[in-house]
Amino acid sequence: MRDLALEAAAVEWLRYERQCLLVCLERSPVWGDYRPDVFGVCRRRQTIEIECKRTVADFRADAGKRITSWRKTGALNVRQFYYIVPPAIADAVRPLLPDYAGLLTLGSTDATFTRLPRVEVEHGAPVNRAAKRLTVLEMARMAKHQTATLHRLLTYIVKGERT
Repeated sequence: MRDLALEAAAVEWLRYERQCLLVCLERSPVWGDYRPDVFGVCRRRQTIEIECKRTVADFRADAGKRITSWRKTGALNVRQFYYIVPPAIADAVRPLLPDYAGLLTLGSTDATFTRLPRVEVEHGAPVNRAAKRLTVLEMARMAKHQTATLHRLLTYIVKGERT
């Protein structure tokens, strides 16, 4: 089964540290092929996106994606954008970090109540002040579609399949 430690830690950080009301995996309020790894919606209905990168090569490959140009222009309406990486590659990706992104990594110890490594903010993400609040309908759609993701993940767990 794929290692989902980065995603699990990002979800926990958004939910408990950033107090997001809605946290989704592979879902966004924008339809199409835009599926951020982890996406949170804060109390003011503003958003935080987190992309999980496990290797420096994976991090570099992100620069060539169409979605990256949308992030640069703020077209995705995300208030803050972060990459989360394993601690072993944090030093290597820090100089490659785009100016619109923050950097998160995992702490070295199991420090949370769920025994996941605590997320450490290596570099804070700038705030996109032009980002608009999500509508209640957009949030409802995200919650509806997230139930499909939860069902898929639970099915994988029950059947012992790969994600």
